[in-house]
Amino acid sequence: MQKLLISILCSATLVLGACSLNRFPWVHRIDIPQGNIVTQLMVNRLKPGMTEAQVRFILGTPLLVDSFRPDRWDYVYRNQHPDGKVDESRVSVYFHDQRLARITGTLQPKPKATPTQPPEQLVEVPPREIVHRGVLEKLWAWIKREK
Repeated sequence: MQKLLISILCSATLVLGACSLNRFPWVHRIDIPQGNIVTQLMVNRLKPGMTEAQVRFILGTPLLVDSFRPDRWDYVYRNQHPDGKVDESRVSVYFHDQRLARITGTLQPKPKATPTQPPEQLVEVPPREIVHRGVLEKLWAWIKREK
């Protein structure tokens, strides 16, 4: 009876102790991004007087829209790296008469920033011939096991 009690106690100690270990060196950890990715380039494209639709086109759908103040949109981004480092950015956009009035947060528009366009890449797609086969041709191909 005493051996059973000791073995149960040791097993319980090992199981509960294993739950507290969460940093194994061989376990792969991933970045955990949350929220809207807002870059300095995106914020630089914002100009006072823009409509809500234009701001939404540039920054995307806001993460938070205050139900008591619908003229304020919040864009929050948080990225937790595997080493524990956390990157956070917050941008609040305020509207007056459905026009952009001001921007607050960690990213501010830089007035003398050089206007850079996002990279564009043109891909040439070769034309392909579309073959329309009838029902009997498809049936005959299925019978012959051709695809």
